Amino acid sequence: MHVQHHHLLARVELKRCPSVRQQAAMRRLIDELLRDVDMHKLGPLEHYDVRSRDPERRGQSWLVPIQTSHLALHFWSHPNARIMHSRGRCLLQLDLYTCNRLTRRQVRRVLELLGEFAPTHASVTLINRLRGLHIDRHDEWRRSACAWAEFAAGY
Repeated sequence: MHVQHHHLLARVELKRCPSVRQQAAMRRLIDELLRDVDMHKLGPLEHYDVRSRDPERRGQSWLVPIQTSHLALHFWSHPNARIMHSRGRCLLQLDLYTCNRLTRRQVRRVLELLGEFAPTHASVTLINRLRGLHIDRHDEWRRSACAWAEFAAGY
């Protein structure tokens, strides 16, 4: 496999945020995600409970270096309603960068796993950074258009 430099970015509005008490379940989910996209940890998965006086800055961050770069998931548990497209209660910002190629099957699997949090709106962009910042694919999804599983299956 040649070096590809794919970067998956997703902004997903969710009905449910993982709670701090669900750390074991989140670790299993992230381990499953990494396994399903054929990526290997370079270091430990780190969890940060983001506390702030400003409710909009509260949430959780999950970060893990992988052999080909990194995976970061930031769940904001009290997003400002003005930035939300839907009645989601949580905002996920996902960042998966790899020097490898991300196949459609791998992106589909990432999206399928996010279904656990009941998405209501999403923006998903796959960037190829091999020779610049080329957008390989960009999709917007809202719950009224089709089911999340149907959207994910489109990858």
